[in-house]
Amino acid sequence: MRIEVDGVEHLIANLEAYAREVDEDVADVVEETLYEIQANAKLRAPVDTGHLKRNIKVDVAPNRKSGSVYVDKEDVEYVEHVEHGTRYQQAQPFLFPAAEEKRNDLNDEIQRRINRT
Repeated sequence: MRIEVDGVEHLIANLEAYAREVDEDVADVVEETLYEIQANAKLRAPVDTGHLKRNIKVDVAPNRKSGSVYVDKEDVEYVEHVEHGTRYQQAQPFLFPAAEEKRNDLNDEIQRRINRT
């Protein structure tokens, strides 16, 4: 008795193609979200001279599945005082609220694109 199964190679090829599409979709969403967080942080940042706002940067990992939005303390040494405040200065958070606002959007958009694929 013999049972033959055909089409497994085709199934594997389809699954691999699907995985590549999902991988690319996730990378696109992560990169887009990082730039949206940057834009949102720039809108929220308090402006005196504009130095802080100009130095809100994005670093996207080579695989585009992670990254960061940041202000380098060497460029803007007072960034933590603005974001968190001091005992003499009230906090004016701009970076964490910008990221927090996008947290659910990121997950929802990844899920939407996976379902579409």
